[in-house]
Formats: sequence, C-alpha cells, structure tokens
Amino acid sequence: MQNCKFIIAFFHLQEEYRALSAGERFLRCACTDRLQMAIRERAAYWKQRGKFRAIREANANTAFHHAHATNRFRRNQIKTVTVNGCELTVHNAKAEALTTYFSSILGTTTIAFWQFNLTDIYSGTPTPDLSDLAAPITESEARAAVQHMNRNSAPGPDGFGPGFFSAAWDTVSPKVMKFVETFAQGTVDVE
Repeated sequence: MQNCKFIIAFFHLQEEYRALSAGERFLRCACTDRLQMAIRERAAYWKQRGKFRAIREANANTAFHHAHATNRFRRNQIKTVTVNGCELTVHNAKAEALTTYFSSILGTTTIAFWQFNLTDIYSGTPTPDLSDLAAPITESEARAAVQHMNRNSAPGPDGFGPGFFSAAWDTVSPKVMKFVETFAQGTVDVE
C-alpha cells in the first residue's frame, strides 16, 4: 500500500510540472486500482476478524462483551420526541408523550375504504381469469416458493430455516403439504 501511495503521489507531483506520458498515466491508474483493492481487502479482513471475536466472546463476561453491549445501548435510544412542535428530551416527558399517543390509537377502529373499482382498473382489456388464485396450492408451487426463499434466513420457531427445507424437501414435503392444506382450510393449529 505504501508503494502505491508513493507512486500515485509522485505522478501527481510530476503532473503539476509536465504532462504525463501514456505509460505513466496507466501506471498511476493501475496503482490507484491496486490501492483501492488493498483497502477493500483490509476492510474485509478486519470485518471478518471482528465478527470472529464477537462470536467467540459474545456471551462471555468479558470487557469486550460489556463494551459491545454499552455501544449498542448508546445507539439504541430515542434522543428527542417532537410533540406539537415542542421537542422533549427528558425521559419522563418522552415516556408520557409516547404513552399518551399509543393509548389514544390503541383499541380504536377505523373503516377501510376501497378507493378503486376492479372493473375500472381493467377497462379496455378483458377481465383476467382469477379462478387460479382460489385453486389449491400444489406441491410444485410450494417447492418453488421454498426454493426462492433466502437459504440463509433466520430459522423459524422450530429451529429450521429455509435452507433446511430446501435441502430436505423430499423428506419434509408430506408434512409441509399437510400444513398448507390445513392452512388453506382454516383449521391449522399454529400453537
């Protein structure tokens, strides 16, 4: 990195006094690209190393753990709340304002209004056949849905994520399809 920085600085200085040749410009461009790549590699190295340390020492009662938790706590705050143009910074005032707001909207019902008519949306074109939307879900559709999920997503309450269901589809498909059928019938027990 130091060599690249030196060459880049050298050619910048030379360019102030004369025009650089094509070879010199190419070398400066190559050094700039290599320097950017080295910076990205170093950032990736330290990011990975930080993750490794965070995983290794995450739940240990160490100074690193306490520093990490304190840093997250500092970022996880509501600094100010604005109510009617007045900014509240004191904790009790913020708590009271938030409690008042959420108490006022909790438990109130609002009527939903549709602002469109389906026939107006499809005017001038034939109305599409939507009967397929009410058709039962097939195993190929369920498999395609599982395959298109992010395999690295967090696991569900059972501890299995999309990667597991995708890899073990032949084994788990009967139970998944049974769940899908009971869900469609409205008789599924999710507890």
